[in-house]
Amino acid sequence: MTFRTGSRRSCRLRLHSGTRSYASMQNWVRLSSSGWYLFLDDVLADPAMQDLMGADSCWQFAVEDWRNRRPRRFAVAAHRRWRDEEMDLAAEQARLVALSAPMRTLRPFADQG
Repeated sequence: MTFRTGSRRSCRLRLHSGTRSYASMQNWVRLSSSGWYLFLDDVLADPAMQDLMGADSCWQFAVEDWRNRRPRRFAVAAHRRWRDEEMDLAAEQARLVALSAPMRTLRPFADQG
């Protein structure tokens, strides 16, 4: 997700693709909201991580549903409501990323800085 200032589009939802290749991704589970990976044993041992994985899955399904319901551009009111929903999903994505940031994660090289 990116928040922009001075742009017509204030935010952009981004499902992080899982196409990056690593030597072995066995025993890692992926968070769609951030593109980061959690160690499977940590997820199984910590109920908070399990809740995070559930919330991340719900967020991913909500984004896919939102994208499939895009109204026609000329339906101005429906398009405005659809765009407002994007802001809600972007806020949820930011919350999930903030919750996962302090956890032990494997982050793609491009996300580390």
